[in-house]
Amino acid sequence: MYRPLIALCFTLIAAPALAEDAPPAECRSPVTHPDMMECNRALLVRAEERMKAALQALRDEAAEGDPAKRAVSVPSDEAILADQAAWEAEVEADCQASAAELGGGQASDLEYLGCLGLKTGEREAELLDLTERVEGLH
Repeated sequence: MYRPLIALCFTLIAAPALAEDAPPAECRSPVTHPDMMECNRALLVRAEERMKAALQALRDEAAEGDPAKRAVSVPSDEAILADQAAWEAEVEADCQASAAELGGGQASDLEYLGCLGLKTGEREAELLDLTERVEGLH
């Protein structure tokens, strides 16, 4: 019973943090399950867009500069993409398992989307941090 509330908290609290503008229209007053699902979907799309931008920034930063002049090796594009693919598979499995613990139905749906949204936001932060560290190696 508490997990759907966690997903709803993601919906209501994280919305402004996931985008610099106002929360999507779907999140203005989610009351019904479909409203909450639409809000979580909209927030997940925003989180995914921001994560993809952070991933691209990391890839761009890692490609810059002369690798021979770096004291520390920078991950290759292939390594970055492989790491991202591994992260995606792990998160999918984790969020499916988390939702399955609730036994299916509406609560599971909300848990799944909320889980994906939270983990995607965390991944964005990780990618941005790694980009800053790689940038410092130039």
